[in-house]
Amino acid sequence: VSVWDLTSMSLRTQLTVPKTTKEPMVLSVAATADATRCVAGTSEASLRVWDVEDSKLVASLEAQGHTGIVLAVAVNAEGTKCFSAGSDRLVRVWDLVEMKLLAKLGGHSYHVSSLSINAAGTRLVSGGNDNSVRVWDVENQKLEASLEGHVSWVMAVTVLSDGSRCMSASRDCTLRVWDLEQLRRQSDRQHRHASQVTALAFTHDGTRALSGGEDTTVRVWDLSEFKPVATLEGHKRSIGFVAA
Repeated sequence: VSVWDLTSMSLRTQLTVPKTTKEPMVLSVAATADATRCVAGTSEASLRVWDVEDSKLVASLEAQGHTGIVLAVAVNAEGTKCFSAGSDRLVRVWDLVEMKLLAKLGGHSYHVSSLSINAAGTRLVSGGNDNSVRVWDVENQKLEASLEGHVSWVMAVTVLSDGSRCMSASRDCTLRVWDLEQLRRQSDRQHRHASQVTALAFTHDGTRALSGGEDTTVRVWDLSEFKPVATLEGHKRSIGFVAA
C-alpha cells in the first residue's frame, strides 16, 4: 500500500503486507478520517491495520475472520470501527480500538463486493454479486432492508454524507438512487453507461455524483434532477475507481 503526500506530490511511505505461503494481494483499502491508520483487505482472507505515521503494522485481524478474499473495507468517521466483506458472503464489524471482532452480518447469498457507511456511522450499505443492495443498522447489528432492482452484480455503492440517499452501480449497466429514509428506490428513471458500471462517488456537497465504467468514461450527474451533466472521456481502459 503506497501513501502519497499531495502537497509535495511525492511518495510518503509504503505499507507492506507480510508474506506467508503465497504473495499476498491487497484488494481493498480504507483510511481513518484523520489519516493516522490504514486498513487493507487481502487475498489471504485477512485485514491488516497500519499506523501510517510510523509505517508500522499494528494488527492482523484474522481470528474469527474471513474465510475468503476480502473485497471491500470501510471505516467510520471516528476511526473506531471497521467493516469488511468479501467472498464468504458475510459483512464483519471490527473494533479498531481493541482490535477484535464485534459482529458478523449475514444476508447476502453471494460475494459482497462493496461497502459504504454514512458520516454518522449509524448505517452501512453493502452491494453484492447477488444483485442486491443491503442496508444495515450498525448499532443494533441487524439488516434493515434488502433493496432489489438490479439484474446483475452490484459493483459499487456510495452513501451521501447525511445518510439520506445512496447510489449503486451494476454490471447491468445501470445506476440507481435509493432513498434511505423510505428504504426504496428514489426514481424509476433509467441511468446508464454503455457497459457495466464499476465505480461511484458523491461530491462533498451532495449535489453531484460521478460514475465510471467499462465503457472508459466518467459521467457526472446532477442529483437534484438526476440527469447527466457531462461525459468525461480520455481513459483507454475500464475505470475501477472515482473520487470527488
